[in-house]
Formats: sequence, C-alpha cells, structure tokens
Amino acid sequence: MKSRTKNFLERSSGAQTVLMLIVLLGTCMVIGGGALTPAASVLSALSGVQSISSKITQEHVVLMAVVLLVALFGFQRFGTGRVSFSFSPIMLLWFASNVAIGLYNIAKYEPSILKALSPHYIIVFFQRNGKTGWTLLGAEAMFADLGHFNKGAIQIAFSSFVYPALVITYAGEASYLIKHPDKMSTAFYSSIPRPVYWPMFVISTAAAIVASQSMISASFSIVKQSLALGCFPRVNMVHTSSKHEGQIYSPEINFTLLLICIGLVLGFKGGVQIGNAYGVYMTSLLNKIPQGGWVPFAISFFFMTIMLSWTCGRSKKSMYEVERKMSLEELESMLSTASLSRPPGIYLFCTDLVNGIPPIIRHYIEHTNSVREIMVIVTVKTLPIKTIPLEERFIVGKLALDGVYRCLVQFGYKDFPSLAGDDCIASVVAKLPELAISTEESEKLDSAMERGAVFVMGRTILKATKNNKWLGRFTIDYLYRFFQKNCRSALTTLEIPPGKTLQVGMLYEI
Repeated sequence: MKSRTKNFLERSSGAQTVLMLIVLLGTCMVIGGGALTPAASVLSALSGVQSISSKITQEHVVLMAVVLLVALFGFQRFGTGRVSFSFSPIMLLWFASNVAIGLYNIAKYEPSILKALSPHYIIVFFQRNGKTGWTLLGAEAMFADLGHFNKGAIQIAFSSFVYPALVITYAGEASYLIKHPDKMSTAFYSSIPRPVYWPMFVISTAAAIVASQSMISASFSIVKQSLALGCFPRVNMVHTSSKHEGQIYSPEINFTLLLICIGLVLGFKGGVQIGNAYGVYMTSLLNKIPQGGWVPFAISFFFMTIMLSWTCGRSKKSMYEVERKMSLEELESMLSTASLSRPPGIYLFCTDLVNGIPPIIRHYIEHTNSVREIMVIVTVKTLPIKTIPLEERFIVGKLALDGVYRCLVQFGYKDFPSLAGDDCIASVVAKLPELAISTEESEKLDSAMERGAVFVMGRTILKATKNNKWLGRFTIDYLYRFFQKNCRSALTTLEIPPGKTLQVGMLYEI
C-alpha cells in the first residue's frame, strides 16, 4: 500500500500539487499558531489579576500583556539554551497544581461530577440538547514536537499524565461552577483557593510563556525547513547555540509574529474573545467565526499568499531556465570562437539547474565576449534528509569539454547552506586536478588556481507576459518581485564573499 501511494504521488502532477497545498497550509497554520498562542496564553494568564482586585481594568491587563510579549519576543535573539532546562519542571508543576486544585474543588463542591466520565452520558447529552449540543462541545488541542520527542514518549505522556490532568482540571472547574454559576467568565482563577492564588498565578504565567516559546521556536524551525525546500522567501536565520543546531532565530519572522501578537491583544483585549479566534479547528466551533474565529484563517491566508507566490515565482524561473539551457554543442561552438577572450582563472557559475548548462553562461559570453579558462557550474541543493556529512558535501565531475566542470553542493534540511570563506572554494578547486585528462588541462588548472576563483551569479528579474491571466501577472510582477527585492538574496543567504562575486543582470519574460 505504501509503495502504491508513493508511485501514485510520483506519477501524478495533480496529486503533487494537492499535497503541496496541504503541506503549505499546515505550515502556515503552525506559523499562525506562533502568533496566536503567545497572544492567547499571555492574555488569558494575566487576566487572572482582575478576579483578585476590581481596581485592575481590562486596559491594565492589555498593557501588561503587551509589555510581556515585547519582552518575550525580544528575548528570542539570545536563544533558549540557558533557560530551556526549566521548561519541563514548569509544565510538570503546572499540571500537578491543576490536578491538586481540581481534586480539591471536586471534593468540596460536587463529587458526583465524576459520573460524567461514563460514556453513556454523551448519549443522554445529545438526547437532551439535540443539534444544539454539537455547538456546546469543546476540544483540547495538544502539541508536541516530533523533532524533540519520539512518538512513544508523546503517547505515554499524553495518555498517562496530560489527559488525566486535563480531565481532573475541567471536572474541578465544572464542580465549582455548579455552585457558582455567576463565575463562568473567570472560572479558572475564581476556582483557585485564595491561599494559593498568587503562587498559581505565577505558575500559570510561567506555563503560558513556555507554551508561547514552544510555538515561536516551532515557527522558526518550520520556516527554516521551508527555506531549505525553496517554499519561503529568504530570511535571516541565526544560530543561538553552539551546542544545539536546532536552536535558531529569525529576526524578520520574530518581528512579524510580535506585530501580529500585539495587534491581536489590542484588537480582542479579552481572553474569552481571543479564545474564539484560537479555538476554530472543529465544525462544532465554526459558529465562532463571526466572533473572531476568522482571525486564524486570515493569518494563515497571509502566510499562504507569501509562500504560494514565492513558490510559483521560483517554479516559473526554474521552468524558464530548463527550457533555455545550453547544450554541450552550443557551448563548444561559443568557446571555439576565435574572438573570444579566455584569460586564466576560475569562474564558479551558480545555478539551480542540476542538469544542463545554465543560460547565464550564454548571456555572459554574448555580452562580454570573454570567459575564464576554467568554468565550474555550481548547484546548491537541499536534500530531504537531516544533514549531509562534510566529506559528502561536494561532488565534482567533468563535462565533455576541456576546462568545464560541474559541482553539486549538498545540504540537509537542518544544515545551514553556506559557501563562505576560502575553505569552500578550496574544497571545490582541490578536486579539479584529479579530473584533468591531459597535461595541457593540468597546466591550465595550475595557472587558474594561481589567479583565484570568482563566483558568477545571475540577478534575475521576472516579468509576466500578456499571455498570463491577471492573477499570474499580479503574482509574478508584484508579489514575487516584492519579496525578491526586499528579502535576502542568494548571495547573502549562501554567505558568498562579495569581494569574490560577479553578478549578472538577466530579464526573464515568462
């Protein structure tokens, strides 16, 4: 069954498109969660101070939430290495405290609430409420990072600890509300016994920060992997730890999430209202859309627009280059032109093409009537595996023309692609003499290595022709071009030394 599905996906372009859209949508929802979770968690946690003092207004809570969010996102640049050891104890204390308070409320107010654990009550519930009962139901969304925990550990933790803790917590709140129905809007904090109120407030705020941090870190991680697969505009990704490669930070994504969080807090102001936006993931909750449930869809649509326009632009660019790539015969004809100047040295032509000769070489030769004696066509590829060992990173081969080589530079999706420094150039150049098939070619290589190597990169501009529909023209001419101009270039992303780089402008009419 697995092989059949794989073969079907490999053969069907339509299925690949649908699968890509589903993956992009899921990615956008995770990034949206990186904005919604901090706003909802922090605002809900801080709203507890209102139940202890009537002098604290909702405006005070909003101000405190904004200050805490600014501090939380401002802290991201330093990484979580120094404080991550405290995350597990905080969450353990959070669940244990909820269980203790839940048991206290059950014992004090309504022990019979535990009858609700019997499955037959769901039948009674629907018999009593009919279709209306469906909209009264809720659900608890639980997240765990499969990159940090294996499936078995997550299943054990959820089934033996998290789920029982949630059942007891909600049963305790329900017991309290049976006796205090007027406290519905502040059920959690109102049900906390006064002697432990402030300790519980501190624990809940700390737990909210941990939950927020988890989603923020997940957003950074998923954006990095989207970058590696070419599905997201290039943004800056920074390592925050020398020991843990998974601890990363993106200033642009961080600032964007902060702005969205502040906008949500200022717009909704209340924990109940923002909960309507946070909780739309089941049909029973779709009635919350007019009350704020449209927000997660709007955030997902925003990021989906970014990813689709970038993916579409890159796909069009790749198709253009594939259709116009050079053949060996054409390149041989151009190199044999008597008027062509061939000074010593090495040109490293960077391209996305894995096969064939990129059109940038034709463009460069036609406009300069010159090219160095040694040409290496360099392609950087990210493979769907975690990391590539250094000894397997550079694969160099020789084409059927003197002085023309191809180099494939491979990275895993968790590697940081970089061609910085002389080590990269040295790694490529060191493999060239092994491929020389004549004394003359060896002498050319020796002379070229003395002169040094220069990267040649295309700076392409895409322009949609009138043959495209209005949506295609808008996507290419406005959205993709906007991201191309304002996001990091391949030169910056790959950390190619500017002093050893030559950029060639090219116009692609698509």
